[in-house]
Amino acid sequence: MVMKLRWHELSMPSRAVAWYLQYIGQECELVSVKVFEGEQKSEEYTAKHPMGQFPALEEGDFYLSESSAILQYLAEGRPELPTDRLERAKLEEYITEHHTTVRFLSSECFAQCAYVKENSTATKEEREPILAYRVPIITFILKHYEYVLGQQDYICGKKLTIADFLFCCEVCGCRYLGIESNCNNNISKTHTQTPSA
Repeated sequence: MVMKLRWHELSMPSRAVAWYLQYIGQECELVSVKVFEGEQKSEEYTAKHPMGQFPALEEGDFYLSESSAILQYLAEGRPELPTDRLERAKLEEYITEHHTTVRFLSSECFAQCAYVKENSTATKEEREPILAYRVPIITFILKHYEYVLGQQDYICGKKLTIADFLFCCEVCGCRYLGIESNCNNNISKTHTQTPSA
């Protein structure tokens, strides 16, 4: 039975899951969600995914949403999901932090900017209010990770984990929005050494 991933290419969590699927060589059908047409709110979609979220994984009658949950499911038994108690705790710490900081803030910016970009000829000046208070916070968070990655090779320490797939995709999203840390050599290093899809 072939897995299906309902995703959208402009969604960084979607990209993280699609990237990881390719990295582990898992056969999976990618089904693009027609976000701007509201497909994720349809009865057919919410019958399987009640919150209308994507990415969403389908495997037979098993349905799973939330990128971090999907990644943990896919990584079960693989080295990217630590079994050591302390290493696993650091992974959980990052995943929680990820959803409440850079993902939360950048998703607000990204969704609104992407919508404007797809649906109008809005200028950069018209998008500025969307980014105004969020960009300094995201920049601060990126500087924090620049420091962290100066001390270790990967987000959670010396080993590649699913956290790196989440983080690197979010960095790509920030770059799409024109948000960069002033000094991002260590972030770029981690991005480069995370296996390319």
